[in-house]
Amino acid sequence: MTDVLRDLKAQNQITLTCLLQFSDIKQDKFDDIMNRIIFAFGIDYRDPNSRVDFDMYVRIKCFMKYYTISKEDLTKMWFKIINPSANVSLPKDELEDLFERFARGKIQSQKILVSAHFSENMIKLLEREGCENPEEPKEILMSEVNRKIEDGTINIELFNQMIKTECSFKVW
Repeated sequence: MTDVLRDLKAQNQITLTCLLQFSDIKQDKFDDIMNRIIFAFGIDYRDPNSRVDFDMYVRIKCFMKYYTISKEDLTKMWFKIINPSANVSLPKDELEDLFERFARGKIQSQKILVSAHFSENMIKLLEREGCENPEEPKEILMSEVNRKIEDGTINIELFNQMIKTECSFKVW
């Protein structure tokens, strides 16, 4: 019996390294983006021996592949992914780059038209909805983004499109 199977049977858990290596959750995500996702689930991505139990695996899978997490949990997850350090505001150029790379995935080595337009339009949407920091116009206020998502002004589904491989990247 392999060490992985012995480990799994003994504790009903696997290491983060094993999860990332042998499951399809990583798909085509850049490593830093996958780290953000793992962190949003409360797992220490810096420790390859972090343990992931079956329930956590199912939650990650529901987020990444089946899109079946409640809106409330989804909002919390996306906020942790976008802003893992809980900053008051984030630079627009950083957000635009994150959105573009998230949408494109690492299969393409360069920006592609679809992901570039999606990320540009996401920033424009955030500006149009009043999320721009009035004191620092090159930044987006994260509390405003959260408020707009919670009140339904910004549809959380826009963020979900970044993880869906079959999406059309439509920004309203």
